[in-house]
Amino acid sequence: MVDKVLEDASVGTGDAAGEAEEAVDKGGRPWHRVTADSRRMVREAVGLGLQQNNVARLLGISPKTLRRHYRYEIDTGVDQVNFDVARALYTRAASGKDTIASIFMLKARAGWKDTASQDAALPQKIEVTFALPESVTEEKKEMIDITPDGDGVR
Repeated sequence: MVDKVLEDASVGTGDAAGEAEEAVDKGGRPWHRVTADSRRMVREAVGLGLQQNNVARLLGISPKTLRRHYRYEIDTGVDQVNFDVARALYTRAASGKDTIASIFMLKARAGWKDTASQDAALPQKIEVTFALPESVTEEKKEMIDITPDGDGVR
């Protein structure tokens, strides 16, 4: 019966609509329907670093079908996710309410740098004195003495 339908379709009657109605399912995977949700999911998954094989498995399709139907999303997924994160960071920084985001944006985009500054209130040199018991001999004191000389080197 299947052979008969296929023969009739291959001979052709000139009526394409009639031939399509008689087509028989040859098996294999069902046709993949692309939706707005599947496009968004592919774009985000690729943008987050998932490999094409994994994304195809999530959709229940082959990697070849993924590439055929979602080429644009595969090519632009990483850029789109980076843009979304940058826009969110900029929004937080520009609002003036998130100081850390503002500092990061200035460092990353405006070339600002951290500089080490000396706090005037803190002493520049700290001296530590140890009180050793009387029973320690002079020889042992020499071994224990860790005080730097005037130039900071012993």
